[in-house]
Amino acid sequence: MRILITGGTGFLGKRLAKEAQRRGAQVAVLSHNVDDEERKRGNLGARLSDDEFRQLGIKVIEGDILNREQLKNAFAGYDVVYHLAAELDESSPDLWQVNVEGTRNVVNACKASGVKRLIFASAIGVLGESGTPLDENAPYAPETKYEKSKAAAEKLVVSSDVSYTIARMPPILGPNKIWRQIFRAAQKNYPIIGSGNNHWPLVYVGDVI
Repeated sequence: MRILITGGTGFLGKRLAKEAQRRGAQVAVLSHNVDDEERKRGNLGARLSDDEFRQLGIKVIEGDILNREQLKNAFAGYDVVYHLAAELDESSPDLWQVNVEGTRNVVNACKASGVKRLIFASAIGVLGESGTPLDENAPYAPETKYEKSKAAAEKLVVSSDVSYTIARMPPILGPNKIWRQIFRAAQKNYPIIGSGNNHWPLVYVGDVI
């Protein structure tokens, strides 16, 4: 099986790429250059470099999900596309463009390239908050800009003619810069919001993979 991963150099993508390869798939990641300012904003320091991927035998394809022509060329010949690339920063002016229009481009490239299945990484937040258990048939109720962008992207995937799987994930826990900062803050008597008994859904990165 030939697999291509958008967002394949990030926290989740690099682990997925390694595991897919370990299970015998031919794996490629879609990578685009990031500038110093973008690197400072997030957890980009945890990304694998192109050279590190190549040393692992994983192909690196230069491309951007906002570039439709690059995507059509990149997706050709792949059986499955995992679409993980996303903008998480609520304050980013590019959030809607990346998460919605980028997904539109991915869907169209899958159709044009004959990709057999699209696996889309979404967020549990598209369903909003609820005091009762929810399932796949629960209505959309996004609240934040990010959640609204993911809900809109899901609708694009569902309405396409591409065979798809949507994985709605809560925040992903694992060893990276952001979680280290959170734990260090907690060790310094970080204030507890509410009674301290409230539940916050998390999933470990290994379980997501």
